[in-house]
Amino acid sequence: MWSRAVRLAVEALAWFAVAVGLIWLLLTLSLGEAASVDPRRPFPAELRYWAPMLAATCLPGGVLTLVLIRTPPAARICAGLTGVMVVAAGFSIRLVPDTADRVAPFYQWVPIAAGALLVLFALIGWRPSSDRPPIERGLESVLLAILLLGSAFVVGAWALLMSGDWIGAYEDQESTWHLGGPEAVLIFVGLVAAGRQALRR
Repeated sequence: MWSRAVRLAVEALAWFAVAVGLIWLLLTLSLGEAASVDPRRPFPAELRYWAPMLAATCLPGGVLTLVLIRTPPAARICAGLTGVMVVAAGFSIRLVPDTADRVAPFYQWVPIAAGALLVLFALIGWRPSSDRPPIERGLESVLLAILLLGSAFVVGAWALLMSGDWIGAYEDQESTWHLGGPEAVLIFVGLVAAGRQALRR
């Protein structure tokens, strides 16, 4: 029972790590767009360094943890390293323009707590789950998965389209980081996770 609870917690935190990685990937794209529009726009040098690094570690780290979740030795190593990078993402969020006085406490401490829990659960470990017999999926599960994944596609497309505005890529724009972009990424990942779960019924 305890082992199953730890495994489920690690799986949920791995999905969160995927969301964190996507947020930093979109920030990386926003920085690239801002540089192409006006290379003189001042953005912290540390942000240009950390954004691609966090995107390249949190996103694949979360995905690999989900893929390897049934083989604890490899998954624990991946989860531990991913947790460390999620913590780093929380500490790095103040590098993003216009976050310090608006949303930084939330976007800072939630990833730090989630990353620390992921490292803790990786240290605790869990047993491999017993293989279940294949389940014949009902039509309602397939339709639910299609609905959830379709909704995720719409939300993800919207988040991608607005990502260039998050840091004020254009001269006549202000940062719209606080208007729901990261939340849209979290909703997107949540819908994908729910769709995947519906297909596993």
